[in-house]
Amino acid sequence: MTPDATRSDPYGKALLDMIGAVSGRDVVGAAGEYGGAAEALDSLVDRGDVPAGMLFHTCMYSALCHDIAGNAGRAERMYARMEREYAGELDRIVGSKRHGRRLAGGLAALGRRHLDEFSAALSDAVEWIKSVESRTGEPIEHDRADEYTALMSMLILLDDFFASMADAGAGAAERIAGYAREAGERYKDVELLDLDPPVDFMACLCLRLVQACSERSVAALGISPEAKAGILAAGIYELRPPQKRAVDAGMLEGRSIVCASQGDRGGPLLACIARGLNGAAAAVAYMVSTGPLARRAARQIGRITGGRLGIAVEAGPSPGLGGASAGRLRDCDLIVATHTRMHDLLRSGGLAAGDIGAVVVDNAHDMGDGHAGADLEAVLALLRPAASGAAPQLLVLSAPAADGDVRSLAGWLGAE
Repeated sequence: MTPDATRSDPYGKALLDMIGAVSGRDVVGAAGEYGGAAEALDSLVDRGDVPAGMLFHTCMYSALCHDIAGNAGRAERMYARMEREYAGELDRIVGSKRHGRRLAGGLAALGRRHLDEFSAALSDAVEWIKSVESRTGEPIEHDRADEYTALMSMLILLDDFFASMADAGAGAAERIAGYAREAGERYKDVELLDLDPPVDFMACLCLRLVQACSERSVAALGISPEAKAGILAAGIYELRPPQKRAVDAGMLEGRSIVCASQGDRGGPLLACIARGLNGAAAAVAYMVSTGPLARRAARQIGRITGGRLGIAVEAGPSPGLGGASAGRLRDCDLIVATHTRMHDLLRSGGLAAGDIGAVVVDNAHDMGDGHAGADLEAVLALLRPAASGAAPQLLVLSAPAADGDVRSLAGWLGAE
């Protein structure tokens, strides 16, 4: 098929877009390109416009592209679809239908970050291959030895890499960076091999996944070992794109930041990270617009921290409706409050700006929307540096807004 014909064919164009993203050198900066390629592939899968025999591979390409882009929810959906559509594509690699299917299931489990399931499936496949070769005294025959070697070595690299991603111990950051460098070198080697396109695409995307995940790694964050261990124990190994942008903008250096982004902005995890900065002694506050959101956020934070931190939920309009005493609040690690309740606490002296080390403000786009929006604006006015020399670090999260509005808010708050 000629390049022009490929571009006029929806499936060919989607593959060309994917190849263009994979060929780029800046993996993290190309997140939008990976996401766009994945969405195009998703659309073809949903419409049934995938060539015969390519459904499993297409679902896998889409899942990996979403994963590289940090679109966790969409990636999980396509990993699950990939597992359902498996039709023996890995059987010849391991020489066993049972182990081929299990390995496909292991890849889907890896996409959901069920790391033990992937590791067990890969170990079983490797042990099966070793047992066959030991019994026969000969290596399993493969019509394409390069493909077998490339895929198996790439899967083993994935297993080793994600094991390091789940490690809160000393030296984890260096190991993760080492695997990312190795993935980059292997990517160059894959380009030199004469692999069938499906195998070539799979290998390249998996190696790009290692590089992208290394940039978002929780294990490499400069926070207290206890906080890091708690987050990893909750099965959270990577930052989402908005969280990564906040870290890149200087969150770990104590800078105040305004971040506008689509979808779930991951505020509860940012609050836990803020609490874990250098074993912070001062409390961290997490503010949302409504009581139900505050209670849900407190449950999320409790799961992330494994119940190791003291969390106060301030969702009522007064101390008589679920409020805590000022003394107890100052002893808490994390305070989850509505905008209105936090305004009451600061205005009444129940809390002072100096009692709080950092404030994560979610739903900042509500500012100016009725009474709750006015309370949020009033809270921020009390917390910003111009109001107090002891102003806490501010991490303000909002839905997308006009660039001028975001910059104006950041300027008013003295934030990035």
